Amino acid sequence: KTGYASSKWISFDKPQTENGNNNENSSGNTNISLGSIRTTGPEKNNIHYYSDDNIFYKVKLSPPFTNSSGKPIVGNCTWYAYGRIWEMTGRIPYDAGFTGNGYEWWNANIRSG
Repeated sequence: KTGYASSKWISFDKPQTENGNNNENSSGNTNISLGSIRTTGPEKNNIHYYSDDNIFYKVKLSPPFTNSSGKPIVGNCTWYAYGRIWEMTGRIPYDAGFTGNGYEWWNANIRSG
């Protein structure tokens, strides 16, 4: 069924570490709680969006970079979505296959399980 994702496959619970810390990949500076709606843009020191671990930031498809005509890049939808997935799940989505264009993510999600 397209357009449906069962809670059996997707969990928004952050993984627990051995010491009980469930926020090991967090920058520690975000006020976004699990599953809450983000009403502001991410801060420039938020590693989910502004670090080389976000592959779209790494290749300069995000703020604060400029495009070929010198205009500031406001943000790429895949840059934001990649960061938001990481922010909400506590896991960098390396293995999910979310690397290309957004329209490719549905099939990547199916392939990754």
